[in-house]
Amino acid sequence: LYLKIVANIICISLVTLFDVAFISQLPYGISRLSLLPVLIIFIFLLGNVRWAAWWVLVGGFILELYNFGLYGFHFLGLLLALVVIVILFERVMTNRSLYSVSVVGAAATFSYDLVLFFKSYLENKNNSWLIFLKLEVVNVLYGIALALLLFYLLNLVSRRLRPVFLRQQDFKI
Repeated sequence: LYLKIVANIICISLVTLFDVAFISQLPYGISRLSLLPVLIIFIFLLGNVRWAAWWVLVGGFILELYNFGLYGFHFLGLLLALVVIVILFERVMTNRSLYSVSVVGAAATFSYDLVLFFKSYLENKNNSWLIFLKLEVVNVLYGIALALLLFYLLNLVSRRLRPVFLRQQDFKI
């Protein structure tokens, strides 16, 4: 158990360092990609809500270490993304299909970025809702693309992401 916890903390640290050091330097708006909320979707799907909460807690703390300004907004954004993920998968989406993962990926990315926009608004940076929404369309599309890519990659490894359909047994019209 302790080895699993330490391995998860190392994985979270590596993902957040990859997000801060590599993804933030990419061109064409890819630098605004939110990696951690999309990964939390798959931690929730492949694991459970407890492991996803640990990823939120540790990942939010590490992201706060590398970002200056008001403290706690990355953690709050990841927590809001987790709440959106849990609500959508438990109450709205009926299976773990490609479509449901893309919708949840879009919602988690938007909620996380909305909290970060509120942070920059509180820091008195000149932000406009119109500019935010224009950029957010691109961010959400990148988040959906990442979620779809991860879905296909993890679909090869695990059977937990395949949608479960009802079998037709003696079905007659």
